[in-house]
Amino acid sequence: MAQFLDLFDREILDDEGEPIFVNKTDQVFFERIAGILPMFVKDMKSHQVIRCLEVMVSRNVGSDRLFEHYILHHIERNVLKFSVDLYSRMIRALA
Repeated sequence: MAQFLDLFDREILDDEGEPIFVNKTDQVFFERIAGILPMFVKDMKSHQVIRCLEVMVSRNVGSDRLFEHYILHHIERNVLKFSVDLYSRMIRALA
């Protein structure tokens, strides 16, 4: 599930490194993935959870229940194992 969110949220770049504005999917897709995401959070690695958090924040999808009971719970349990890069990505997404 984390890979689905990541793949459909990434921008496609042209030869010069400029983003090509292609509509890969609509907002409903992200809402549906966010709806079934709680089943998979416990099996995700920390970098996958943080990437899901980044996509959810940028697309404004997900619920308070998903964030508080699953995402934040995973972060609280594993925050001491985060690398500096992962920790800074988490802080940016939470801010």
